[in-house]
Amino acid sequence: MKKKILIIQNPVSGTIKNKFSFDIMIEKLKKRNYTFNIKNTTSTVGADRIIREEEKSYDLIFVCGGDGTL
Repeated sequence: MKKKILIIQNPVSGTIKNKFSFDIMIEKLKKRNYTFNIKNTTSTVGADRIIREEEKSYDLIFVCGGDGTL
């Protein structure tokens, strides 16, 4: 059974290089037919809140920032 993955990203941080790496990761997950959902942080909803609300629904959580998120 494939694992369900939650990907949390800050869409306004990081560089073009980070965006490229993120796109590569997404393509690799798609090729392997993983089930995943992407949630974006906002100025009012941080990664910690998303994790608390969603953690029981996923097997893995990836956090992608560029602003020191991880």
